[in-house]
Amino acid sequence: MNTLQKMMKIFLPVLALILSFELAECQCNISIVNLPDTILACKNTTVQLNPSVYTTSGIPYYVDTIWSPAAGLSNPNIINPVVNVGTTSANYVLTVQAVTPTNLIPNGDFSQGNTIFSSSYIYGTGGTYGLLSLEGQYAIATNPNSTHVNFASFGDHTTGTGQMMVVNGAGVANVNIWCQTINVNPNTYYDFSAWGATCVGSNPAILQFSINSTLIGTPLALPIATGLWTQFHATWFSGSNTTITICITDQATATSGNDFAIDDISFKEICNVSDSVYIKTVNLTPSIQTIKQFGCDEDTIQFIANNGLGDSPYSYLWSFGDGNYSNTKDTSHIYTTQGVYNIKLITELSGCKDSATLSVNTLHPIDAKFSVSDSFCVNEVVTTIDNSVTTGPMIYEWNWGDGTTSATNTHIYTSAGSFVIKLIITDTIGCSDSAFHTIYVLDAPYVSFTVSDSVICVGEPLFFQDSVNRFTESIVWDFNDGKVLKDVHNPTHYFDAASSYVVTLTGTNSQCPPSQVSKLIEVKPYPNVNLGPDTMICPGLTASILLADVNNPGSVYLWSTGETTNAITVTQPGRYWVVSTTTGSHCATTDSIWVKRDCYLNIPNSFSPNADGRNDYFLPREVLSSGVSSFSMNIFNRWGENIFTTTSIDGRGWDGKYNAVDQPMGVYVYEITVGFINGIRKIYKGNVTLVR
Repeated sequence: MNTLQKMMKIFLPVLALILSFELAECQCNISIVNLPDTILACKNTTVQLNPSVYTTSGIPYYVDTIWSPAAGLSNPNIINPVVNVGTTSANYVLTVQAVTPTNLIPNGDFSQGNTIFSSSYIYGTGGTYGLLSLEGQYAIATNPNSTHVNFASFGDHTTGTGQMMVVNGAGVANVNIWCQTINVNPNTYYDFSAWGATCVGSNPAILQFSINSTLIGTPLALPIATGLWTQFHATWFSGSNTTITICITDQATATSGNDFAIDDISFKEICNVSDSVYIKTVNLTPSIQTIKQFGCDEDTIQFIANNGLGDSPYSYLWSFGDGNYSNTKDTSHIYTTQGVYNIKLITELSGCKDSATLSVNTLHPIDAKFSVSDSFCVNEVVTTIDNSVTTGPMIYEWNWGDGTTSATNTHIYTSAGSFVIKLIITDTIGCSDSAFHTIYVLDAPYVSFTVSDSVICVGEPLFFQDSVNRFTESIVWDFNDGKVLKDVHNPTHYFDAASSYVVTLTGTNSQCPPSQVSKLIEVKPYPNVNLGPDTMICPGLTASILLADVNNPGSVYLWSTGETTNAITVTQPGRYWVVSTTTGSHCATTDSIWVKRDCYLNIPNSFSPNADGRNDYFLPREVLSSGVSSFSMNIFNRWGENIFTTTSIDGRGWDGKYNAVDQPMGVYVYEITVGFINGIRKIYKGNVTLVR
């Protein structure tokens, strides 16, 4: 559709009145039929419009059909659109634009040859390729090939055997190919039409109409295929013009190609015929209003049908959601069962129906429920949990079964026993309900115990004696050493390690807080007394020996000597013992030690080296076996001569010889030097008699 046609659609309703006189003179000889004055339609539906155009003369075609307004139409430019009906009525006007039979162009089919029209091109002068060998020339012919050997061969558009205008384009844009001056009526629409075809299949022509040197319509690029007739046309409004020059121009600029044919040029007046239809919308807008009157056994609801700004219906149908119905406009209904009901109102007018729905909630339950533990302890706060099913404000009354009532859900019982708790709830319209629960109130457990001692030694038995009341259902002993006894009365316990232990007795029952008592038990260790291995002393040689217990500082000591320190000093051999007692307890340990004599000074005063196997050598044997670490012995004769020397601790001693010669009987002098393992060094001097 071209621009001018769109302008017609916009201004056609306004121009319809202005041009009514001219249209009447136009003598369209058409009429719109099958379009009723009024169509009744339900809102939010669709209506199919099916008008048709009746003609009393041979009108070749319609230029356009225009519906106004376009809003709500599936397509305002077809004769049979679908109306999308909303909620308001609307009037739709159909205007049919038709082309009159009279063609104002004489010789538009070129049957009269090269006459009546004019052209900026010249008629063919001939040449190598035929009559139209040169560009910028035209000819009137029945076949383009007869004018140029390279032009396609095809017939005219009118009959296929008639004449057409064949053109060899010059490649200059906006050149008038064909023109004619005609008379027109002012303020009248006209349809300008022609047919074109390509003669050479390259760079096809671009054709466009002009009126009074002004281009109109949309340019038409001819198809590249040869001999394919294509129509192009434009709509034009005459305004104040009475005489006009109409032309066909070539807008192509290519010199190669741009060869075409024109035929059946027409310029015809357009006439308009209008008719209208009124879509009367049946707009039902029902809504539901309710007034509730609740009761304890049944509820009455009043239903009111409102129509708002919509049309007034002639029938009503109520569905109350419980299987009951009513067909009166305003009604009431009694519900004997509380619930949520889906109400539906259907209204009808002129075959159109509409409905409204509403959910009505008649739930105002009063179902007293509560939960509570079944056991409590005396003086414990009892709290109930209200599980009542209600709506709206309620009045609560709690009866605790001990002669007291309250509006709150907490209570304290001061004595043991069983009690019936009662809840009564009442709503604002006086309906009430109640619920009951029995609970048991217990006294608290009580435990105590005595113990045989509070300070003991590791491994000693400890005796416990417990005392509990009748509300104590279970007891647990915790000895604080990893050992636990449950439900054992008066136990005996042994502690395996020294420490401080808090022994706890706990008594419980199913409801009350536990009773608990604890006592401290001190478990003392036995001292680990170790005086070491037996030792030796050499009176006169060894000054003293220190006996000590270094493992138990702070213990209480008692030695066999009567001393009470952790160490004593002894100077004489004998058996010594000590008793070590852990402080603050009776846990005692005893150890003892032998202190033996470690030296003997009995040096022989004679010997008889006669080889009888007895007393053949001189040597202080006892000294040599008493912790000697070094030893030397020298023997001197009466002249002071050193006749024997030895440092061997385990040797045989002097055999009575000097240089392997037996010495005579007599008195000899000895000098013995001894070093003991305790660091003491002694020198012994004396006489020994050699007897034979």
